[in-house]
Amino acid sequence: MGDADIRATEPAISYANTALDTGPLRAGYTQRGKDRRKEHLVVSFQLPPAAADGARLGPLGRWYHETLAHRRCFVWLQSTLSRTIYVLRCVPPHQHSHRTRPPVARISRRRWHQTTLDSEAQLLKSCWPVPEQVRLFLPTFPVDERRAHRYAERTYVANGAFGRVYRVRDTLAGGDSRRWYALKVLQKSNIVLSDAVGQVRDEVKIQTVCGHHPFIVPCVDYWQDRTRLFLLSEFFGNGELFHRLKSFTSQLVQLYVAELALAIDFLHNAGIIYRDLKPENVLLDDQFHLKLIDFGLSKWLSVGSRTGTLCGTIQYMGNETTRTILQPIAIRY
Repeated sequence: MGDADIRATEPAISYANTALDTGPLRAGYTQRGKDRRKEHLVVSFQLPPAAADGARLGPLGRWYHETLAHRRCFVWLQSTLSRTIYVLRCVPPHQHSHRTRPPVARISRRRWHQTTLDSEAQLLKSCWPVPEQVRLFLPTFPVDERRAHRYAERTYVANGAFGRVYRVRDTLAGGDSRRWYALKVLQKSNIVLSDAVGQVRDEVKIQTVCGHHPFIVPCVDYWQDRTRLFLLSEFFGNGELFHRLKSFTSQLVQLYVAELALAIDFLHNAGIIYRDLKPENVLLDDQFHLKLIDFGLSKWLSVGSRTGTLCGTIQYMGNETTRTILQPIAIRY
């Protein structure tokens, strides 16, 4: 009876009532899910599409659509450039056009520009492919491996401190206009071992600057290859003054002393001291006038400066200088 009373007092539950009662619950769950999704959504502002005449859009709408159009153009241009660059990078090496200049590591010295060789700044940038024996004499001596072959018919003339002197003829000059030249060939190894790199460079500069004087032999050309230096000057066939000293008259001696004095005075006015005056360094031209050569011991010296270097040919030095040189040798032995 107790159980029956309890069952009688419980309300009857049907599927229809259940559906009606769970409707508000489902709506609550759906609303909360929408709220969660809204937290992760980005709200965008979009205007209605522009009219054909743009009359329905205000200034803000027109600006918005113009900005979108510019952005689309920019994106298209960026993608096009990216694809073009990718295609160019993927082209095989044999399809590239011929390069106008090889890599720096493979540049030949024959293909260097002369402006590069003359500029100290450019040499500092590209000095690593240049051999040391070539770099020491740049930019004074330009590099040329083939120029020496231009001067043929070599005849030995004399020996020098660092090389030999030859009489040569220019093969490119045609006919009877070809002239004889004196080609001085110096070995770089001897120059470097004697620590005379600066001395040789000064010799070329002095002879080039002062070569216009009538009693000084001009330097016509100079260059270098890998192992040698070349100095080209005019050739005078009457030889050295040393071989004609015994046949001079007193009047001719006075003339030659005056010509030597003019040449030395010209050098002193230019700030140059000669330091190796001897009959072997004086030539006679076709009219038997004097020509001063061999500026290997010459030096630039400013006014009021002094130098204490012992140099020259010992046979032509003064007694006091000779004693200064020979006294330590005599004490040693």
